Formats: sequence, structure tokens, C-alpha cells
Amino acid sequence: MPTLPLPPGFGPVGALKGEDHYVRVIGTRSEELILMRMRDAIARLDNADGLRIHRSWWVARARPSPRGAATAARRWSS
Repeated sequence: MPTLPLPPGFGPVGALKGEDHYVRVIGTRSEELILMRMRDAIARLDNADGLRIHRSWWVARARPSPRGAATAARRWSS
């Protein structure tokens, strides 16, 4: 099965965001914008465990948090 056209070393996919005819692939360290339909991008994730929470968003269930996310979460939860 084909995978998403991402650069080498991109790492695990944490989320997909549909933006018109493009999909923004969000990883732990970077983001990539690829020309692809949202449903095709989800199909290429090789049965990754995730949810389509909105028509323009797919989120991995066990998303590795990016650097600084824990610090930001603590700051906003206080």
C-alpha cells in the first residue's frame, strides 16, 4: 500500500488537516503540505489508529507530543 509522500525522517504523523485541495500533515517536529484529497491521505496511513474528528481533521489516537507542548499545557491549565 502506498504511503504519504513525506520527506525522509519526517517521523510519526500526529494529525492531518484538510486545506482546500491540499492536506497539511502534522508531525512531531515539522509539517508538510501535500496536494491530495483528505480521504486519500487517510487511506494511505496504513491503518493507523486515529479518528476523523471533523471533515477536515484526522487525529492519531496516540499522538506523540511535539517539543514544548507539555510546558504549554501546564501553563494554560494553571
